[in-house]
Formats: sequence, structure tokens, C-alpha cells
Amino acid sequence: MAKALILLLIIVAGFIVGPLLSGQTGYVLIAIAGYTLETSLVVLALSILLVIFLLWLIEWLVRKISGGTRMSMRWSRRRKARKARQLMNNACNHLLTANYEQAQRDAEDAAHYTTDKEQAYLMAALAAEQHGDVVAKQSLLQKAAAERDEQSLALQLHHAKRAAPVTAVTNAKNLLQQYPDHIGVKRIAAEIFYQHQQWQPLFELLPLLDKHELVDAERLHQYRVFVYEAYFAAASPSIEKLHRSWQDLPKKERLRAVPRVAYASALQQSGHYGASEKVILQGLRKNSLSASHLIHPSSTLNWQQQGELSEFIQGHVKQAPNDADALTLLGSVALQQGDQDLAQRALRHAIQIQPSADRYRLLGDAYLASGQSQPALDAYREAAQP
Repeated sequence: MAKALILLLIIVAGFIVGPLLSGQTGYVLIAIAGYTLETSLVVLALSILLVIFLLWLIEWLVRKISGGTRMSMRWSRRRKARKARQLMNNACNHLLTANYEQAQRDAEDAAHYTTDKEQAYLMAALAAEQHGDVVAKQSLLQKAAAERDEQSLALQLHHAKRAAPVTAVTNAKNLLQQYPDHIGVKRIAAEIFYQHQQWQPLFELLPLLDKHELVDAERLHQYRVFVYEAYFAAASPSIEKLHRSWQDLPKKERLRAVPRVAYASALQQSGHYGASEKVILQGLRKNSLSASHLIHPSSTLNWQQQGELSEFIQGHVKQAPNDADALTLLGSVALQQGDQDLAQRALRHAIQIQPSADRYRLLGDAYLASGQSQPALDAYREAAQP
């Protein structure tokens, strides 16, 4: 553009300087549509030069204005991006420090500045869930879903958790098929199956939950207890079916404590106490069971007809007199079998080694069974201590 302008100026200057030097400014007549314009060649050249200059000036002003507008837009975008990052960082910090209400407000404000509005609304929904605002959570999830062409996974999971039992289970199964590798889907689906007593699909999820540590140990234990109690209940009361169900389990599962305890409990509930005792003793001898598994609050085992087991535990306590769990189990067995003195001695010793609310509660039961109301009351008070 600049080179062309310079060349044009040289040509125009030639038209001006040439006539001036020769003393002849020239004559130009322009006739258009009945109109005529008479002027000298020099004036015409100067007019052309002025028009070119004005056009160049207009172009330069347009470039400056448009360039300034783009610069303003870039500055505005950068400012919004900084504001969005700051608000999202604040929301994360408030979420981690349990200031859930402020976290929700910051995340919602960030949605006004960020280009990823879905992420901001999802974080706000999480904060709303943490402080119990279900209505706000639902609204925020819908806003997040509106940012996408299809319903967001977060909203689908939310609906699945809050749906009626049959619908919730169906939705959970569908989501597992759609997102087979999604960790969050597995976690929530497992919880839905557990809450709605669907042991079969939860049974199928257990290996994945365990392998990838998708839930904490206590929750996984609760899942296992529920699943295996239902699994063996489906085979009761036939001892042949119970035995076949046990054998059908993978060897790795038969070495776990929870399936063995559930199997023994199902045998007891079906009236097969001798078989139940053999299962428990075999687990203790092979170290796939320990006293802690048998005294777990989830255990429903009955010890009234377990004479051989009582002898085994007493033998173990003689070899390991400071095993608090074994002493607790001995106390529980003795209490159910009517030997209150042995129960009290074992439980007092266990409490000396490692006091706990459950042990004090059992000791209170042992005192109460022998008619000692005041010691029983004292033990129960200790059990109630925080």
C-alpha cells in the first residue's frame, strides 16, 4: 500500500511540476451528463492528491478504531478469565475448609465469567449438597445440564439417587452400561443397590469396588455383609444348597472372613449348628477368621450350642492371654452359654487391655444376667461415655 501511494505521488508530482516549470499549467475540461468542469492540470493533480490523502486518512482511522476495539475485547476477555479463576480457586478453598455456603456463592459467581459454565455450576451443586440445600443443588445441576446438548451425568446420577426404588435401580444399571469405566458411577450405583436391597447387582460390583478401593473399608464391609447374607439366605434352609452356594464362590472369596461368617450364620438359622461350628473352627484354624470378625457388631452368630468353639477359644486365650478380641469373644460365648463368671472375668481382662464401649456393654449384660444390677449400671454408664 505504501509503495503504491509513493508511486502515485511521484506521478501526480510530475503532472504538477512539469507544467509549472514549462510555464504552462495546462487546461482540463470534464463534461459529464450535461455538466462541465474546467480547471488547470495542476489544480486537478492537487485535487487528486487531496482525495488520495483523505482516503488514506480514513483507512488509517478505521484501522485504529477496529484495532482498539479488538484490544479492548482481548483485555475484557483476559479480565473475565482472571476473575473466573480467582472465584473458582476461592470456591475450592471454601469447599475444602467446609465453608460450603460461600463455596456455592463463589462457584455461582464464577459461572458469570468463565467459558466453562458447566464446571462452575457443578461445583456450586456439590457445595449445595454438602450444606443440605437439595433445591439449590437440583437447580444448579439443571443449569449445568443446560450448558450441554445432552443431560449431564451429574444430573442423571442425582435423579437416580432420588428416584423411586424400581426406577433408581433401573437408572443405576443403565448408567453402568453407558459409563462402564466411570468410578463415580460405580460408587453411586453400589450405594443405590445397597439402599434398595438389590444384592445381586451389588454382588457383581464388589470385585471392582474392592480392587480399585472405590469406597472406604467400613462401607465395603457393610456391602459384603449385606450381599453374602442375602446370597446364602437365597439357598436356605437346605444344607445341600447352602454347601453348593459356598462351593460356587471363588476360592479367594471363601478365604475372606465376611462370606464365611455369613455362611456360618445361614447354617445356624437353618438349624445346622454343628455344620456352622465346623465352618467357624476351620476358618479360625486356617487364619481366614479371627476373633475380631466374630465379635463385629454386624455378626448375628449364636454361641449357645458351640461347645467345641468355646474350648478352642479358651485354649487360644491361654496361649495369648493379652488378646483383647479373643477375650471379648470368650466373654460373649460364655455369656450366651450361661457361664456369667467366666464371661465377667474375660471381659474385665479385655477392658483392662483395651477398653471399648462394646466390651463395657457386654460386661453390663454379664452382670445383669447374674443379678448384679449396680455393677451392670456402672458398666452401661462407661459404655455410654463418648
